[in-house]
Amino acid sequence: MSRSISLLQLLKYDTTQKILVALADAESRALLLATIKDEKSAAELSEELHIPLSSVYKKLSTLVDLALMEVTRIDVEPRGRKKFKLYKSRIAKAEIRIEGSKPETILELAPN
Repeated sequence: MSRSISLLQLLKYDTTQKILVALADAESRALLLATIKDEKSAAELSEELHIPLSSVYKKLSTLVDLALMEVTRIDVEPRGRKKFKLYKSRIAKAEIRIEGSKPETILELAPN
């Protein structure tokens, strides 16, 4: 007996599906695009993209977990009181295709 997989199960276990969801999110895409050339802190991204800082941190965490973004280094502010991470996109391009008679999603990511 064949058992179908629900969308919730796909979201929980399928990495490709998780990446597709992240790429479908406009703010996550904006974060990736803003860090293709230069590494930036969460505060810089929040200010530049007009996204609340708490949302930036949450989305960056997801993107790092999915290996779409990386922490390039950890800096300390001039007075040495605060540490902050600098982030950079690990991808320069994403291509999503749905092909074939049996629906199959193909995700191709080009490294940055």
